[in-house]
Amino acid sequence: MKAGSTATVQLLPFGGDPDSPVQLGMSLAGFTAAFDELAAYAAEPAPAPAADATPADEPAEDAPAEDVPAE
Repeated sequence: MKAGSTATVQLLPFGGDPDSPVQLGMSLAGFTAAFDELAAYAAEPAPAPAADATPADEPAEDAPAEDVPAE
């Protein structure tokens, strides 16, 4: 995709004729720059959580209670 200038996306709408899918032409202008930026962002280490952050397995004190049906 980095070397190309256009791409064709083929879609089959719900209930559409499988023998004649919709084809959409798409410009790839800016794809290489966006891909490279995303790759650089993904390569960065994740920031450390704040010291006062609530662990993911514990609900925050001000979080609403989950509706759990009684069994």
